[in-house]
Order: sequence, then C-alpha cells, then structure tokens
Amino acid sequence: MPTGDGRRAQTEVGQVSLFPHPEVLAGLGDEDLIDPQLRAKLPTLQLAATAYLGHGHGWNQLLSAGAHPTDLIEAITSILPQLDLTTIRRAVADYSNDFAIYPVDSLLRTSVCRLSARHSWPVDDSEFLTEWQAVTGEQQSEWTVLTLTVGSGRYLMAAPLDETNHPDR
Repeated sequence: MPTGDGRRAQTEVGQVSLFPHPEVLAGLGDEDLIDPQLRAKLPTLQLAATAYLGHGHGWNQLLSAGAHPTDLIEAITSILPQLDLTTIRRAVADYSNDFAIYPVDSLLRTSVCRLSARHSWPVDDSEFLTEWQAVTGEQQSEWTVLTLTVGSGRYLMAAPLDETNHPDR
C-alpha cells in the first residue's frame, strides 16, 4: 500500500505501517497496490471497509453493551453474507479477545497436534471440538490463543532475564 495510508509505529526493527483506516482502504485503486495477491483481495477488503463505515459504530456497541461475541458474528454476517464465516469468526475472536469462538479449522488443529503430538486427536471437527473443550475447560479461550501463537511458530522471543529485567527484582 502507498506510504501514509496506514498509521505508523516505531519498533525495534524500525518504523512499520499498520493497517489503514477504513476510509483509506475504501478509496484505494488497483494502481495503488504493488502486491498482486493483495490487489486480488482489494474488492473484498473494500467491501468490508465500506460495511464497517456504515455499520461499525453499531458493531462496536454490541460488545460494549455486554453482547456475546457470537452476536457480533451474526451482525456482521447479516450485512456481509458473502464473506467467509471462518474469517469473520477469526476477526471477532481477535477483536473481542474471546478465542473460545475461534473456528475449529486446520490452523487450530495443526497447532494443537503439533504441541501435543502424543495425544490422539479426533479427525472429525465436531469430535475434535468436543475433546478440545473437555481438555481446556473454562480456559478454552486462553488455551486457543496460546496454542495458535506457539503452535504456529509465530511468536516473539522474549529477552532473557537478567539483573535489569527480572520480575522478582
């Protein structure tokens, strides 16, 4: 995306662009994108951005008013039925920080199996979900996000503890 379309953040590796605001995304054209894979997804991203501009305030209010994240999934799906339900569930899990609603899919299953290779997990989605819920109990959300983070190998290495950053000092 062109420079300046997203907010910028300073990190240890330099400045990075964050995802652009919906107004910016809705106004991008094919010529603004260099990456052909991203260009192919632009119509869907713009559809979502436009829907957010029209309905985002109401969607944000749902969780603030105490609604369950599944209510937000239903609200988004009613406006954007053409979007993949798995994608919507992942986005709402991330936004609400409730990973108990994260879809049972190959990403979760692969991460779980990678981390617990000695356990024989069911192949059927509903059986897998039943067993995952039994194993994780009331901490399903926490275990799901931990499993996705560690199991995918996409996590940041923490600095080793020393005299200056040890939590007990």
